[in-house]
Amino acid sequence: MGILGQVLYLAVHPNQLRSIIQWKMWHELAYTRDPSKESATLKDCFKWLKMTSRSFATVVQELNPDLVVPVVLYYLVLRGLDTIEDDMTISLEEKEPLLRNFETILEKDGWTYDKNGPNEKDRELLVHFDDVITEFKLIDPKYRDTIKDITHKMGNGMADYASNAEHNINSVNTIKEYELYCHYVAGLVGDGLTRFFVEGGFVNPALSNRPELAESMGQFLQKTNIIRDVREDFDDKRRFWPKEIWSKHVDKFDDLFDPKHREAALACSSEMVLNSLRHTEECLFYMAGIKEQGVFNFVAIPQAMAIATLELVFQNPQIFETNVKITKGDAAQLMIESSQNLRTYCGKVEQFIESIYPSQDPKVLAQLAKGGGSGVVVTDNAKAIDDQAKSDVFYLLFAVLGTLFFISAIIAGARFDVALEELTKGNIFPNKEKILDTQQATTEPNKPTDPLSHGPWWDIKDGCFVSATMTARTGKERIAIVGAGPAGLTAGVLLHKHGVSFTIFELRHKPTSKELAQPIGVLDLHEETGLAAIKRCDLFNDFISLTGDCAEIMKIADQDGNVVFATSFNGESRPEISRHDLSQLLMSRIPAETIKWGHKLLSATSSTKSSHSEIQLDFGAHNKQTFDLVIGADGAWSRVRKLLTDVKPQYAERQIITLTIRQFTTRYPHLAELVGPGTFCALGNRHAVTAQQGSHDSARMYIFITTPDEDFATTSGLRNETALGAKNKLLSNSALLGLWGARTKELVTVACDEESIDHPGVNVDTRAVYELPIGHIWEHNPGTTLIGDAAHLMSPNGEGVNLGMWDAVMLSQATIKAYETAPQDAASFQNVLNPLMKEFEVEMVSGAKNAAEQGAKAKSTIVDNFRMAEAKDQVKYDRSPERVSRNVTEHSKSEVSQVSSETTAKVCNESGPHQNPFPSLDLSSR
Repeated sequence: MGILGQVLYLAVHPNQLRSIIQWKMWHELAYTRDPSKESATLKDCFKWLKMTSRSFATVVQELNPDLVVPVVLYYLVLRGLDTIEDDMTISLEEKEPLLRNFETILEKDGWTYDKNGPNEKDRELLVHFDDVITEFKLIDPKYRDTIKDITHKMGNGMADYASNAEHNINSVNTIKEYELYCHYVAGLVGDGLTRFFVEGGFVNPALSNRPELAESMGQFLQKTNIIRDVREDFDDKRRFWPKEIWSKHVDKFDDLFDPKHREAALACSSEMVLNSLRHTEECLFYMAGIKEQGVFNFVAIPQAMAIATLELVFQNPQIFETNVKITKGDAAQLMIESSQNLRTYCGKVEQFIESIYPSQDPKVLAQLAKGGGSGVVVTDNAKAIDDQAKSDVFYLLFAVLGTLFFISAIIAGARFDVALEELTKGNIFPNKEKILDTQQATTEPNKPTDPLSHGPWWDIKDGCFVSATMTARTGKERIAIVGAGPAGLTAGVLLHKHGVSFTIFELRHKPTSKELAQPIGVLDLHEETGLAAIKRCDLFNDFISLTGDCAEIMKIADQDGNVVFATSFNGESRPEISRHDLSQLLMSRIPAETIKWGHKLLSATSSTKSSHSEIQLDFGAHNKQTFDLVIGADGAWSRVRKLLTDVKPQYAERQIITLTIRQFTTRYPHLAELVGPGTFCALGNRHAVTAQQGSHDSARMYIFITTPDEDFATTSGLRNETALGAKNKLLSNSALLGLWGARTKELVTVACDEESIDHPGVNVDTRAVYELPIGHIWEHNPGTTLIGDAAHLMSPNGEGVNLGMWDAVMLSQATIKAYETAPQDAASFQNVLNPLMKEFEVEMVSGAKNAAEQGAKAKSTIVDNFRMAEAKDQVKYDRSPERVSRNVTEHSKSEVSQVSSETTAKVCNESGPHQNPFPSLDLSSR
């Protein structure tokens, strides 16, 4: 509509003209730009903001000044991401890596992008994206971190969608897929903004614990836009309406735009509107938690626009012909009304519902009958208002023109009451300073308003919103993960990635930065299990940057320390990582509030209701909590396992003593040379001494003692010994290490001495090794399952963590599928999940059984090779270090080193029937 058309339109719609004037003249913004104090790049950022979204450029000025620039940059970053995702002229091969790595672009000075199609309306933003990057680096780090986190999640979600759409003619099949897309492009936006608001103290902190409220805010806006823009998207060959909805009404999506199917199309659009409306209740709860008027305005205005848009598109055939929008006058009136308080916004919701489902009142029904049953109620009052508005047209035009011409510059503050007072005193030109003084005396811009007092229909209890007349949607599932080890954390990352809510409970206290900096053992992740799980979590690049402390090289020696053979693995297929680094990496992708530290599970009980099973977890001082799905990732002595089976771990006739040597290569270079850059293992008398290069220039040592005595730590006296006392007992007893050679004894001596210095007076860490029967499986119990050591505890063989992480992948796939397909209630969720969970448990146990059996086979192979290497006539070792070095080289070429990396990783001691006691993982937590 051109300028003339707008003038003519407003001339016959004076009520809309009045709203525009009221908004422009009377409304006071919280933030007023002063371009003279802005950098050139910040000015350009506001320029690109206005270019991409005039409405957002207006509403962002409602915010507290401290939030404006971070929110503007947040919007521009995500708009840039969305511009790449929306552009159908960019090939998937180019688009996908851009989307997945967009957060890294924010650190690249000068980055721009000019490959958008010529018709992409926001391409100029990316052409000048270096302005955004420059300003992004200047904002508070807490805002930068949030923006990067949301950008990473949104980019990967968009990439997943784009990849799926490339091979899926329907683009979106199910409602769950539809809502997952909306989560990535809008729900995550709400998450980031909520973090901003909570950080600044502008909202109730309880909003952090109710992510579904922010999610609904984004879902409602995005779904409204998708309904409104259906024709535009169709012309651009994009489809967002889910097939699950439109297929109920038409055979082909294209039929929605065929006039012959108009009635079916309208029925379909009504179902889409209904799907969007289910979020309004949670939107109300979210806004009830806002404590500052500017933030309330910023949030409420778009929501009110969305409500009005739904009213406009409801049963409106025009949406299938063109892109319909509310008028500027209506928008101005909405902004005036919705920026008052929550009760006013609720009125808009009620007004819309009334327009669709009129009250069953005799007078209303009579009006309907009078209107010919059209469904439109024209009341006498409404008609009077319309007549009055028409009669005001010339008066308003004259008043507007006169006001703009004579006094708009003087009373730009819109304080007409003050201006009138001055004029009645004969002051034709009021004193501007006096107006400002009066404004400051009658308003308190820094005093937060409290939308939490806008009505009697809600309350807050225990930090959560509770409705007296409405029941908020709590979600269909309550999921608990017991245990924050690698398996439990991996499950958490994958569930969070797909928008599934959960809580992790961990026995340990939250580790401090000092504790995380301590040396600890390393884990090697395998290509087909642990490393594959890392890739599923989108963490591979971050993971690789944390590896390298320990090389994939293993030396096998006799009890005197003479190397029998050595094997080098492919470091890319089984990279090593510190256990601390792995935990921190996984936790970086899980909201901190999701993990409940210091929660010791005392017991777990299951009960069956009429419709589904519930599992109650007793955390003692932290009370009892009830869940619909409990994932036991709580290790060897799992309490969740007791819900499924009476089988307990069995003693594996092995004990482990764990020691640490700090500054290993610096202080003990000769021992570092013996150990090498990877893992060293000396075997003899059914025992083993292993040393492994670790983080922070440390060496982690494990002494394995084979004994049928489960209480060996007590009977040997080691339980009450410090490291120094343990050294004497180990090296003086011929049944232990007393007959071993000087070099292996020196390694043990140094480790015990260093441990006693680091932990004076502390008893040495001696533990028994346990395992579950190979292939043990339980009868499925709805609502409960196990992963990792809780499901298939093995003697250490390098597979435990890897299998546990892959368990988490398989379990998450089943849970996400149930979450996305089941109706929104716990019973339906369990009904869909149960068969999937049974399949998962069978597959998991089978995989663990295979791994254990392969380990036993590998043990036999390695023992034979070890003995063969010592027995061959041509392999006569002299004991000099020079000869040992030569032996390693020679035998790396012999059939001894032909053993595959999978076999060598499961080396076991030379004379016992037990599995390998020297894996490349930290055993201290077993």
